[in-house]
Amino acid sequence: MYIYAGMPEKIAMFSDANNNPNLYIGRNSFFYLSLAIIVLVNGVFMLYSHFANAGRTERTERFINSLRIWANGLLALVNLFFITALIFLSAFNSLEKLDLFNFGLVIYVALGLIFLWTLGIIKVLMEKNKI
Repeated sequence: MYIYAGMPEKIAMFSDANNNPNLYIGRNSFFYLSLAIIVLVNGVFMLYSHFANAGRTERTERFINSLRIWANGLLALVNLFFITALIFLSAFNSLEKLDLFNFGLVIYVALGLIFLWTLGIIKVLMEKNKI
């Protein structure tokens, strides 16, 4: 986690309406919690990919491949969200006065992409019915 070195000892996680931080977490706790969440999410997707190979038949091969491609795309977008959120927290805790409004939009775009990609499962499931 590249941003760990630049973080203060107490990391502000939330702020009130006046941008005054009101919830803090220790830098080490933040590091291990972030690492655990990232490893857990990526591990779940890796386990899915591993177990999707079991019980394949020719009939379901195309569907399983489509599902794996969809899951890998979702994982990439979730990791993009993690990266943008961590960079945002780094900028939020920076000593410089930065305008974070535009960067906040990037987080919403990442969430929107995750939502749109999640709708793509409908297409994958419709392909299953064609098999």
